[in-house]
Amino acid sequence: VSAVLLSMLRNYMVNRVQNSKDIKKLTTLPIYGETTVLVDFSNKREILKNPTSPIVKSFRNLRTNIQFNSKKPKGNLILITSSVSKEGKTTVASNLSTIFQMANYKSIIVDLDLYKPTLHKKFNINYQGGISNYLRGKESLGEIIFSTAYPNLDIIPAGPISADAPELILSKKFNSMLETLKERYEYIFIDSAPFSVVADTLYLMQ
Repeated sequence: VSAVLLSMLRNYMVNRVQNSKDIKKLTTLPIYGETTVLVDFSNKREILKNPTSPIVKSFRNLRTNIQFNSKKPKGNLILITSSVSKEGKTTVASNLSTIFQMANYKSIIVDLDLYKPTLHKKFNINYQGGISNYLRGKESLGEIIFSTAYPNLDIIPAGPISADAPELILSKKFNSMLETLKERYEYIFIDSAPFSVVADTLYLMQ
């Protein structure tokens, strides 16, 4: 009896989302897929080396569901975020963009975590500039777009961290940049900051 009561008390005290069932109960958001294992993307060839692994299968399923529900000829925008840091947001963004390019979709991934950017490390990009410099008028769009080891995937790194990140994201130049990218790429992936940390991401989600 004590074990049952302890179990009930534990379940009552849990106040976080633990699985997709909780999401279905709390929201009306559609669920396009689930991943149970996240690979260490420091090995950028992981997806290509293990095409039948569970993680690759889960991302392939996610890709299929996204394509089926919302595919346009060009300019498909996909934002990846998390509630807090260290939940695997950038790892998901890296793998999802890679799995799309494997299907020969011309894709680009943009690091818009202007507070703690790490995406450039996943793709071994050592350039110090990036989107923050572009939005300040210090670099052109062509200067901040880099090729990756994958033929159909480009990347825009975040660039220098600064206190004016919210103003940069809210600027007209940012919206103009997105419109240009929509004409060039079939899929645009945005790796944003956790939405509980900064309000910028809530704006981007729209």
